[in-house]
Amino acid sequence: MNHTKEKITVFISTFIVIIYYKQDLTTPLNILEILLKFRQSQQKKNHPKITNNSKNTIK
Repeated sequence: MNHTKEKITVFISTFIVIIYYKQDLTTPLNILEILLKFRQSQQKKNHPKITNNSKNTIK
C-alpha cells in the first residue's frame, strides 16, 4: 500500500514538474536531469533515509 502511494506521489510530482518547467524542457536529457533533481529534493524532505532510490528508478 505504501509503495503504491509513493508511486502516485512521484507521478503527480513529475506531472507538476513537467508543467512548471515547460519552457526549460528542450531535450529528453534535460527532462531527466530536472526530474532527478526534483525527486532527490523531494526525497530529502519526505524520506531522509532513502537517498539511492531516485538513482535506481531512472535507468
